[in-house]
Amino acid sequence: MKLSSHLPKFFFALADKSLPLFYGLGIILIVIRTIPIKEYGILVLVQSTFYLIQNMNEFLVLRPMVKYLSADLRNGKWVIPHSFVLSVTFFCLTLGIVTVLSSSIGDLLHFPSFSNYLIYLWGLPLAFFLKSFAISILNSQVKPFKVFVIDFVYYMGSLVGILLMFLKNNLDTANDVLYVNIVAALSSSIVSLPFVLRYLSSIELKINRQRFKSIFQFGKYTFGAGIGSAIFQRGDNYVLSAILSPIEVATYNAGRTFMRLFNIISQSVNMLFFPIISRLKSQGREKDIKAVIEKGIGFYILLLYPVIVVLILVAKPLLSFIYGYKYPNAHIVFQILLVGMVFHPFLCISSACLLGLGKPRFNMVSKFISIPLNIIGNIVLIPIIGVYGSAVAVVLYMSTESIFLFFWLKKFTNCTIIGIFTRYRDVLSFGKELIKGAKDIKK
Repeated sequence: MKLSSHLPKFFFALADKSLPLFYGLGIILIVIRTIPIKEYGILVLVQSTFYLIQNMNEFLVLRPMVKYLSADLRNGKWVIPHSFVLSVTFFCLTLGIVTVLSSSIGDLLHFPSFSNYLIYLWGLPLAFFLKSFAISILNSQVKPFKVFVIDFVYYMGSLVGILLMFLKNNLDTANDVLYVNIVAALSSSIVSLPFVLRYLSSIELKINRQRFKSIFQFGKYTFGAGIGSAIFQRGDNYVLSAILSPIEVATYNAGRTFMRLFNIISQSVNMLFFPIISRLKSQGREKDIKAVIEKGIGFYILLLYPVIVVLILVAKPLLSFIYGYKYPNAHIVFQILLVGMVFHPFLCISSACLLGLGKPRFNMVSKFISIPLNIIGNIVLIPIIGVYGSAVAVVLYMSTESIFLFFWLKKFTNCTIIGIFTRYRDVLSFGKELIKGAKDIKK
């Protein structure tokens, strides 16, 4: 199995997942530096609540949809209308609960005005709904260019909107950024429709209870893993706010926002490995699965580790140059998180491949093992070392989960640590093919 045959799609996937990086740079250079520290903390908490709900819906409903459509598009179209109904139901239930409990949530997070932001918590899912649904369908068919176009409209639209507000001196609060996000997401949802119309043809709109059970059969495990992933990505913000305040949330995220680069790589790897492993599994190509996994992890290590070392060394001058004296301790948060990225190649690729192998249960189990460590770490360490405690808890989480995920992946595919490093020639060859592929795509 030659990974180079998938290079064009990988480059488009990487280009798509690079869009949040450019958007993140805009957030760093404009939003974080411009709006008051407390307003940035509020923005993080509101967006975290939205993304928490969005991520859970993705793992409960959209991941199973991708799985069924990628395995057999012609016979798997039944999953589209059923997933639509489940998504609408899920959003209404979760947002309804948040609305009812909004006052209590605000008190818990030292965020008394939380109820005032409910309009955004309802507006964001509505604006993102068609965009997210369309992207899941396109991902199932490995169409990264179309996904890139949809995401381009959102991220660049948001960036342009924020820049215009900044130039007009109208960028003062979290509300301003959230408003721009909603408008850009609506535009992206509209653009996504033509790309998925061909996949919606000949769909039976008849709803079958048994079909829901099929989605839940796969989704119950991805949902469990999704809750863990969402808690890992957003939970520390809530713990920081509950123990300290939204101001410390702002400081922590000023350092953590630079980790977007690694999130981009992670999502690109998932877009590539999940459908490829799924198809290889359905074709019974066990040796190819092992080869793809070992080469993939080896190449990721080759790329990642030098970057980690360089970033640790330049973290303090880099963040001081960007933020000045506004967030003086953000670089330490960044350095601690970089240490945890040593485990990322094993965590990221193992997770995507286990899903592709149809083993989502093990992703869920690994979350249930590692998430308690993360929560306990936050609760114990934040009162002692402040925002640094959250960063250390992330390292505990990543190391634990990567060990368990790779252990189970080894069990199902016979891939090994030794196998990864004995393929160094293949990895170097793949690196040359990657460079050649990039030049070919440019031409």
